[in-house]
Amino acid sequence: MITVQKSLFENKTIIIEMISSRMPLKKILNFIVNSIENSCDPFSLYGSIMLYNPKLNQLGETVSSSLPTNFIQSMEPVEVSPYGGSCGAAAFLKQHVIVSDIENNPILEKYRSSAIVHGFRSCFSIPLLSSNNELLGTIAFYSRELGNPDDKTLNAVYYYSKLASLAIENSKSTTN
Repeated sequence: MITVQKSLFENKTIIIEMISSRMPLKKILNFIVNSIENSCDPFSLYGSIMLYNPKLNQLGETVSSSLPTNFIQSMEPVEVSPYGGSCGAAAFLKQHVIVSDIENNPILEKYRSSAIVHGFRSCFSIPLLSSNNELLGTIAFYSRELGNPDDKTLNAVYYYSKLASLAIENSKSTTN
């Protein structure tokens, strides 16, 4: 079980201030991922946010400070499809996807060897959706342990996914 040990909600004000002051999007998204990673125990979580490119129907431009660069490069771009790994499937289905055992789950077939080489055994992904239910990206976390996130962890990531979606939407509205 992956468990949140301390409140993630302490950073809400900081994130809203970052959004309202128009800080660079990748800096905000990195802060969100780091906030979740730093609050989870006993298992270490390694997180990322991938942005959606609607023209190519792919996820990319991964934001992460903890995932190995060569792991990210081996995954990008991610096809939005039922077999596009946990992120591609979450984006396709517009619902969370939990993979408790990367080695034995068919949706990770394309990315399995890279995940295993880097020691990741489980993962989960949540789609980032706009206020109009349009796909913006995904937020994902990988663990070196087998298993599912507990409800508290999943709820915390859902909470932060809303803030990430708000940041992405705000960024799009200021660049258009």
